[in-house]
Amino acid sequence: FGSGSFVLNTPLLDNGLLSARFVAFANNSDGFVNVFSDPGAGYLSERTKGARLSFRSKPTTNLTFDLQISRTDIEFDATNFTTSVPLLEQGQYVTFADPAGVDTNTDTFLRFEAQYESNIGLFRSNTGLRMSETFFDLDGDDASTVDLVEARVFLSTRSISQDFTFEGKRLRR
Repeated sequence: FGSGSFVLNTPLLDNGLLSARFVAFANNSDGFVNVFSDPGAGYLSERTKGARLSFRSKPTTNLTFDLQISRTDIEFDATNFTTSVPLLEQGQYVTFADPAGVDTNTDTFLRFEAQYESNIGLFRSNTGLRMSETFFDLDGDDASTVDLVEARVFLSTRSISQDFTFEGKRLRR
């Protein structure tokens, strides 16, 4: 097991005109799984790493721009995992090889937000783009020499969002 993160906040220009934030993180989990108290049954592991870069510009007291770019990579490895099934009559166990392989997921996100605060309220525009790629490998009969059940799947998705909001202020008479 292991994890860590790093964060850096820094002004790039004076008076809040432009600032940046960088975040990086990683998490590794290689845990043994004891099936029926058999330490040789295998292990599952998951590795996650990612980073995010954000910029903020405040050219006036009423106007703010935010830009954020982030990416996360996840890898789940079950290639060495085995499953033990008890044979009830003999009191023994049969071990089957893992039906899964290495699965990966990459997620990238871009976001831009503009805000303007006036004497009647706050105007906001928020635009987002998400790109995701997922791969997984499934071999349901890995213990057999004949490939009867096998699937390799690659999914790629893209989505765009845009919203405009207005939060009005209560006007005094």
